[in-house]
Amino acid sequence: MPQRTYIKEIFKSIQGEAEYVGYEQIFVRFIGCNIKCNYCDTDIDRCEEVTVYKNWDSKDYKTLRNPLDSAGLIKIIKELDAEERVHSISLTGGEPLINIDFLKEFLPEFKKVCSTKVFLETNGILHEELHSIAKYVDIVSMDLKLASYLRNRENFIPQHSEFLNECIENNIATYVKIVLDDNFSLEELNNYLDVVEPYKHKVNVYIQPMMDGDKMLISSQKLKLAFDCCREININVRIIPQIHKMLCLN
Repeated sequence: MPQRTYIKEIFKSIQGEAEYVGYEQIFVRFIGCNIKCNYCDTDIDRCEEVTVYKNWDSKDYKTLRNPLDSAGLIKIIKELDAEERVHSISLTGGEPLINIDFLKEFLPEFKKVCSTKVFLETNGILHEELHSIAKYVDIVSMDLKLASYLRNRENFIPQHSEFLNECIENNIATYVKIVLDDNFSLEELNNYLDVVEPYKHKVNVYIQPMMDGDKMLISSQKLKLAFDCCREININVRIIPQIHKMLCLN
């Protein structure tokens, strides 16, 4: 029997975060996550229908029954990008890697029929799952999840380290994203940056201000402190807010 999975929505839009900001992608938003972030603003509750948006403005859409199989998902992607002109397919969520059995079936089939790059947006914890599909992943956007921003305040530094090492060993183009507001501590940030430091010549870090609408929840002074923490250990760092919210895109 083919693997099936629950997906919240599929849409073509512009990447609004970090290294590939401004590139057109097809986003596949998986349902569910293995952690809970205080700042999460994404609806990833299980639903009986997946919404497929045909255009950026989200007015032209259709709904299909969940769960989807690999063939169904590939068909939708090819319909949205018949000429394969988008930069990549973004597997996002939630956390895509909790759907690893589906991905192990979907990705080989996708790569057989599509040349489009696979872009994985992940919380950077499930390194064993990444290992099983690494050869099919072209780009990884990995979050560093500071414990102070998690509802159970769990420290995932060892898992982040294993995950980043898996990315580098498999020659996956990888960058790290850190979401911050005024409440972060320099000590905690430095502890997490130790994960990146061994790979600083291969991995860029993006500081993403936490937002409330179009308002940043971090002062320019605290942003500079975070920026300087990265620079002090020679990490290549940039500050980029969520551009897609400014553009009023999905």
